[in-house]
Amino acid sequence: MTVPDVTILTVTHNTGRYLPACVASVQAQAGVTWEHLVADNGSTDNTTSFLESVRAADSRLRVVRFPENLGYGEAMRRSRAEVRGRFIAFLDADDLMRPDRLARQTRWLVSNPEFNSVFADAEPIDAEGNSLGARVFAAGTEAALRKFSEFSMPACHSTGMVRAEDYHLVTAEAYLRQAPDFDIVCRLLDHGRVGFLPEIVGSYRRHSSQVSRTRQVSQACEGAGVGLLAARRRAGLPEDLAGLRTWIETLKESAASLGEVHAAFAARAGREGFARLELYHARRAVRRGCLRSLPRVATALFAPRAHAGPWGERWTLALAGPLRLSGIKAR
Repeated sequence: MTVPDVTILTVTHNTGRYLPACVASVQAQAGVTWEHLVADNGSTDNTTSFLESVRAADSRLRVVRFPENLGYGEAMRRSRAEVRGRFIAFLDADDLMRPDRLARQTRWLVSNPEFNSVFADAEPIDAEGNSLGARVFAAGTEAALRKFSEFSMPACHSTGMVRAEDYHLVTAEAYLRQAPDFDIVCRLLDHGRVGFLPEIVGSYRRHSSQVSRTRQVSQACEGAGVGLLAARRRAGLPEDLAGLRTWIETLKESAASLGEVHAAFAARAGREGFARLELYHARRAVRRGCLRSLPRVATALFAPRAHAGPWGERWTLALAGPLRLSGIKAR
């Protein structure tokens, strides 16, 4: 069996409207050998029939089908055994790759063996594929990615490429349903160096049915859990997966807004001594309309707890947030 240079991994659930363009962008790749592994997560629209028709014409498309929607994270975990490439490229079913993406990123990783992965910029597009005229992320440096990962997902998931050995390691540990991309990036940063290619390698589609809009609060709850897990690891504490899983599920049941999610995150971070996290998320809670978090902003500013940082950085977090602190520009 020939080992391809790259396995492109796509998890899909009822994205038949966007999947043809996604698959076509993969088939346009040149300069490397590749396979496209699609995890069909219990789709009930035309996704399954479309994939079968493409697979009949192009053996490089491979499909793993699950009878029900397992969530993004579990579908990735269960698909690990089917991944054969030396590198794994992430691509969401509603996003696109530019024709030379795989060649550019494989060359970068071959030339930079000290990095376990590389992310890049993406151009946002609307539901019809029209450019929205900006970049999704513009971190520019490895340090900016690492800094921003303390607070949120630091790069567009559909621009990531990972070495196979590191991919298998981090996906074996990741478990979250809706925020596995953030969890994986944090674990990659913990296991080594994550690079950034300051070039646009694909398109990130913004539309009304994406999870970040339809299940925004639920996804934010899982993102909060990822942040706390990462903070515990970096402080030398056990992850406490069972406790965090219970906390996330309880938060999903109780939180009705992003402000409430950020307030709960700040309370939990404060209890565990992560003042940097508490300060930023308490501030976000205030911005999102949860005024009971105002005392937490003051507490995190003045309390000498773990991750509090120097005074200048605390004020920067309180007043400007991590986008400016990390060097990432929202364009």
